[in-house]
Amino acid sequence: MKYCFLLILILIGKGQILAQDSVTIVGYSQIVDIGKMGVTAKAMVHDIEKAQKRYVKKFQKIENKLLKKLYKIDSSRAQVLKASNRVFFGSIESSIKKASNANYFGRLDTLITGLDFLQKHSSGFSQASNSIKALSNSTKSLNEFKQKLQEGRELSALLEERKAFLKETLKGIDVSKYFKSYSKELYYLNSSIIEIKQVFREPRKAEERILFLLNQTSQFKEFLREHSELATLFRIPNDPSDPSGLSGLAGLQTRSQVAALIQQQIGPVDFQSVRQNLNEAQGQLELLKSKLSKNPDATDDLPNFKPNHQKSKNFWRRVEIGSNVQSNRGNSFFPVTSDVGLSAGYKLNDFSVVGIGSSFKLGWGEGVRNIRFSSQGVALRSFLDIKLKGSFWATGGFELNYWNRINSLSVFSNLNPWQKSGLIGVSKIVSLNSKFFKKTKVQILWDFIGKSNSPNYQPFVFRYSYNFR
Repeated sequence: MKYCFLLILILIGKGQILAQDSVTIVGYSQIVDIGKMGVTAKAMVHDIEKAQKRYVKKFQKIENKLLKKLYKIDSSRAQVLKASNRVFFGSIESSIKKASNANYFGRLDTLITGLDFLQKHSSGFSQASNSIKALSNSTKSLNEFKQKLQEGRELSALLEERKAFLKETLKGIDVSKYFKSYSKELYYLNSSIIEIKQVFREPRKAEERILFLLNQTSQFKEFLREHSELATLFRIPNDPSDPSGLSGLAGLQTRSQVAALIQQQIGPVDFQSVRQNLNEAQGQLELLKSKLSKNPDATDDLPNFKPNHQKSKNFWRRVEIGSNVQSNRGNSFFPVTSDVGLSAGYKLNDFSVVGIGSSFKLGWGEGVRNIRFSSQGVALRSFLDIKLKGSFWATGGFELNYWNRINSLSVFSNLNPWQKSGLIGVSKIVSLNSKFFKKTKVQILWDFIGKSNSPNYQPFVFRYSYNFR
């Protein structure tokens, strides 16, 4: 009787601990901006929709060009293809909405399950706050993002089928350049979806905080094991909450029984040799696994052209924001002025960046004993960086320098007083990356036109650039 009483107390205590655990998590989660997760997911949904519309238009354009050529060669076959074209592109939007599965996305699954867990315990939220509404909206946005990812994969599969249909229909007709364009755009469509998923994988403060808080409770771990998408895809071995998992093992042979059966059927087996072959096979599997981990969404089709990896990114992901510092020599220990500037570069492709910038000319005074900060003018810049090899880049640009104090904005309407500089040189990315700066460059530039019109001519310019993104 005494032991039964102790057992009941232990069970009650455990239940209270779990309940307190849950309430604590719900309480802490109120100070995290759950709504930010919904905003991020909505932005990703918009990006996927935009990519889908853009590439469907491109595929239509390719097929329209193909039809024009086909009418000149075989008008009857062109009529059949035109009817097929109308049906396919007319129903493509409704077809992709029927998508039911996609590649498993672990981070998204965990976040959706986490918000479902919080909704289940939403009674712990403060009714005076908007936490419940934000939680509901974020859950809805994440599920919509999940659906859009599935639609993106379905669109890719439909277009792949369409390409195979066109090849079969147009067999014997030389339209290879159209198929090459089709394959190219299909590659960029897949790359766009992969890029969006990669952006979502990047850690964000609100999401990381929520996941950290949820992982502090055993209740969530149990909830994740039972209700996540992964749990529906695979049965977790030895799951105590799933009796069928253990019952399914009934009647299976042990390792010794399997070994005895093999020897009985085919005679003695060199298990050492078998083990060695298995180790080699395991090594090959690990190699494939490492390649897949770098790109989990990779497809079997490799591009037959040199892809531009920047093309699958949106505009802001291709922009590099940076700062730069350049000192102009003086006759004393300190330089006369330093140019402190900001720049914005746009990645045309993986090997070239074009951009603009501006700088403020900061005066330092006349020497060690007379340090005085002052405004000495401004500069407007344009530049082009082209990758040479490794961390070396060729750099060129055109600049306008105004060497007087700016008293009014009228100086920007008349560029005659501005002194021109044409710069060309080499940049090197150095390993001084920090948490704040994403890229650090040292530049050596030659001004090949400044001598003719600048009293402050400096033939060689040493400039340090720091990119924030």
